[in-house]
Amino acid sequence: MATTSALRSTRRPRTATRTITPRREPVSPRFGISRIDHRATHGWFVRLGWHTTRQGKRPRFVSFFPDLRHGGKRRALAAAQIWVKHVLRRGKPPRTS
Repeated sequence: MATTSALRSTRRPRTATRTITPRREPVSPRFGISRIDHRATHGWFVRLGWHTTRQGKRPRFVSFFPDLRHGGKRRALAAAQIWVKHVLRRGKPPRTS
């Protein structure tokens, strides 16, 4: 007859039921991007990385992509999405020259 200590040693170690998933890209292609159409201002406004200050919550990274400079709404949106991917991968905005 086997003892209880022998039975314990043959058991497999208990594994966690929940697995940790790696950090993924945002689900929405317009993550952090909003459209500004007000009087003479037209473009895409990007805000990422919120943090708390004494004045309240503020975005850590902010950028504006105007339609006129980028050649239209779609190209400005594409530039904003590329900027967002860069910030999310590197943790800082790209250098401007």
